[in-house]
Amino acid sequence: MPSFVLELEVSFSKKLLTEYKFDSKLIPGNARTLEKKLDVAVVIRNTAKGEAMKRLHKLQHDREYQELQKEYASRKKTNLEADTSDLSPRYAACMERYGYSEYALQQYVLQAKYHFNNILGADECQKLATQAFQAVDKVRTGKSKKVNFMPRTSDTSVEGKSAKSTLKYVGDCCIQFGKGNIYPLIIKKNDTYAQEALTHEVKYVRLIRKTIRGKRRYFAQLVMDGIPPKTKNLSYGRKNSRVGLDE
Repeated sequence: MPSFVLELEVSFSKKLLTEYKFDSKLIPGNARTLEKKLDVAVVIRNTAKGEAMKRLHKLQHDREYQELQKEYASRKKTNLEADTSDLSPRYAACMERYGYSEYALQQYVLQAKYHFNNILGADECQKLATQAFQAVDKVRTGKSKKVNFMPRTSDTSVEGKSAKSTLKYVGDCCIQFGKGNIYPLIIKKNDTYAQEALTHEVKYVRLIRKTIRGKRRYFAQLVMDGIPPKTKNLSYGRKNSRVGLDE
């Protein structure tokens, strides 16, 4: 199914929330809470990378895996189009032996998240594990020379998987991240493109931390279902809905 991304900046203005009649359990979130969550996201991603590197190191020192690598290289040297599909089951068996897989790393991270008081949800942690595994596997396949470990306070991102994730869109131009923490998103009054885009269903949310001219700013990327509006000169927005404005 087609999808597109709508990026909106997060606001911490309580004034925006006064217009919204949300469940009483939802409370305005603050920048400190987001900082803590995103700091933890960096630590979990780094932890997953470190664990994946340990497993890769064991895999690369496995004799059977080394023989497979030689066989693969020999075939490709003779013929770049050579069929190597018969090697796949043997590769998979070697990787399983050392728990070197995206799924295994996700399970590892789900256990590690408890050490951080469940600040992030399972979906967010699994996505971090996937990103970590992909980064490490690029080293295994020769697409990258090394894995980068980021400082805890670096610019980063975290994302959910669906509308049921801990990080999610809750309607009325607001996202929620964790129990009760709700954040309004900024839409300018004349941004009819964004207003029309929000008539689409939100698949999941990606939260990004950026440092712009020395200042921390936060942006929500809403991954929308469907095809984006064709024009930014629309004369209408969402019917019977409110739009958050940062004034």
